[in-house]
Amino acid sequence: MLLSFLHLPAVAASVPRTRRFTRSVLENWGLQGEVMDNTEIIVSELAGNAALHGRSELTVRLALGRLSPLHVTVIDSGDRDCRCQPDRDDVEHGRGLLLVHGLAQHVLVTHQPSWHRVRVCVTVTDGPSQCRACG
Repeated sequence: MLLSFLHLPAVAASVPRTRRFTRSVLENWGLQGEVMDNTEIIVSELAGNAALHGRSELTVRLALGRLSPLHVTVIDSGDRDCRCQPDRDDVEHGRGLLLVHGLAQHVLVTHQPSWHRVRVCVTVTDGPSQCRACG
């Protein structure tokens, strides 16, 4: 299994670093095209949520197994719930999780009083079609 982690402060300035990290790791793993683009958007949206709602630190974890899709996990030490906003033209924020759900095979959100975790499975071309770990 291939694993890579990035630990950063949960601030807006960290979001571009998460995108660069994701692109670099996926390039090193030989992933490209739609998988890379979608994963970069997913990580960026989740890191943005962590920066907006988090308290101290965010962690990005990328994992790719031989017999599983790409797993993306973002954990932040936030204390507020992230709530999706209705699809309205006058709302500027709140659609990130909706976008993540649209790009991912599976999304699992876990809220605890001192942290939030979002685990996402992204289908890899020519890879397994079912995520056994996510459901």
